[in-house]
Amino acid sequence: MFQDTDYEYDTTTGGSNYDSDIMTAAGSDSLDWHENGRRVTGLGGLQFYYNWDGKLKDVNDANDDPLISIQYDPFGNRIYKWSSDPNTPAAGTKYIVDVSGKLPTILCEIKDANDPNGGSFENKYYYAGGLNKRDIPQDA
Repeated sequence: MFQDTDYEYDTTTGGSNYDSDIMTAAGSDSLDWHENGRRVTGLGGLQFYYNWDGKLKDVNDANDDPLISIQYDPFGNRIYKWSSDPNTPAAGTKYIVDVSGKLPTILCEIKDANDPNGGSFENKYYYAGGLNKRDIPQDA
């Protein structure tokens, strides 16, 4: 009735190396993993840091300079994300979250005041009867 199928990683393509089911290298980049399966280094020297709950907290470059920082409320919902890109000024996004229902729901995303579109809504979300709609800003 049912047929067993075995799958294996193709360890010969794309310059990727595997140790059992864990990718240890992608091209010339070495990938290091925490014992619980979260990546801690790799891809151009990026360094990944996690909070006590195992959620991504910071991503730093090879010099340990911050690239991304994420903050969570006490319930584990993302409420703020800051990012820095060499080509654009550092900017953050605030997330307004509705926690009154069974699952937390993002209501809107607001750009920081130091962003070129400072203080503006980046996205707004509307939920009704199980349906949802995302408003995309006119200039997007």
